[in-house]
Amino acid sequence: MKLYFRGVVVALFFLFSGSIFSENQDGWHLSTFMGGSMSLPNRLKIDFADLPDQSINTHIDNKSFSDSHWWICRLEDWHGEDGQGFELIHHKVYLANTTDLVQHFGVCDGYNLLYYNFGKRFGEDRFRFGLGLAFPHPNIKIAGRETFFKEGLAGKYLGGPTFQLDYEHVMWDNDLYFVSMDTKLTLSYIRIPVSNNRKEYADVPDIAIHFGFGFGSKPKAFNQEGLGKALYFAPLVYPYLTGTYVLGTGLVPAGSHEEE
Repeated sequence: MKLYFRGVVVALFFLFSGSIFSENQDGWHLSTFMGGSMSLPNRLKIDFADLPDQSINTHIDNKSFSDSHWWICRLEDWHGEDGQGFELIHHKVYLANTTDLVQHFGVCDGYNLLYYNFGKRFGEDRFRFGLGLAFPHPNIKIAGRETFFKEGLAGKYLGGPTFQLDYEHVMWDNDLYFVSMDTKLTLSYIRIPVSNNRKEYADVPDIAIHFGFGFGSKPKAFNQEGLGKALYFAPLVYPYLTGTYVLGTGLVPAGSHEEE
């Protein structure tokens, strides 16, 4: 914990060492966010080969602050009022109202959402529309069966399309860095396997609201010399340090198929 706070002090020193003013610089902006998500009730459908098909009106627990926490990483190229770029959201979905048959249903090593964003900025406000794909990692326990979970990249699937509407407000900035609040709505529809039988799968739609507190670097940070240039990538450390020393979590799950 002492090491964490020392790191915070050092980061604040470099953060506030630049002159404080608002400048909409052209070029690549890098930012990460910590926060959480809330999925709205929906309908989960599971097709089985040798069991009754299931249709469940879902209540979702996102567990944004446990095991592998919620986070966002964003890299965008801004020119004038227009911006485009990539965004990855580590979003999690757990079925809270499990049944005797569906004993555990989690997309918990990430209902991972990858977007290509199109943005507009007006002063300190930025609006985005994102098109993308979901790469879910299922963790499913059906009564009488072994838990269906695969480690690493083998357990991630191309699930389906996703869309987002995003609003970001820059709360503070100087010539090198910025701090912002982010709110978004994501709409996704995925199909994932529930066993090694290709005829068994689940359709898992998700509508979620996300809130995040972000730290980002401006293009001028990358144009610094030596350590200054390296600190352009400081936002990448933010989710790791916060998870490790504040929440006691990580960027990826600590266990192989933890059923929280």
